[in-house]
Amino acid sequence: MGAPQTPLEILRRGLPLTMDGMGRFFFEGDEVTHPRVVHFLRGCLDLSDHGEEIVCMATPEGEQWAYLTVRDLPLRVLSVASVDKRPLLTIDDGRSLPLVPDTLREDAVGGLRCEFPARRSGRPLNARFTNRAQMALADWFVWSNPNHLDIEDLRPAIEIDGRRYEIPFVASPKCSESDTR
Repeated sequence: MGAPQTPLEILRRGLPLTMDGMGRFFFEGDEVTHPRVVHFLRGCLDLSDHGEEIVCMATPEGEQWAYLTVRDLPLRVLSVASVDKRPLLTIDDGRSLPLVPDTLREDAVGGLRCEFPARRSGRPLNARFTNRAQMALADWFVWSNPNHLDIEDLRPAIEIDGRRYEIPFVASPKCSESDTR
């Protein structure tokens, strides 16, 4: 962000659109409550070329986008169903997608999260599991080293199709994989 900001960049950053930790949109501090507007905004979530959350929409003039201030993660996993004994996740943007186990993380802020591709660019958007979704995912949980006596070292894992996936811990929701311990 050391590059000089163009007038368009200043406008994109100046849009007072935010999302709170529960996934609610706010414009100039007022909650956006119209269901179709909220659905539209969720469908426009993406990441910029530099990895910042944006809302991006197609217009007759071409693609238009602006930055979105996100207090936690841009998506939420609302529910988990079993399809062919594999977890199928329903996301608050209206999609149902299979869990990509390698993207599953536990973080200190709010529990489990994973990634899904943005609709437009395919860039990875983070999704927070709701409590209900975390409980539903428990059908696939196994525990690494269950005979170890130190509870601090007991780490969760999931098992899908006979393959075990450890769930790494990250310090904050926007950490990269290199920040896992």
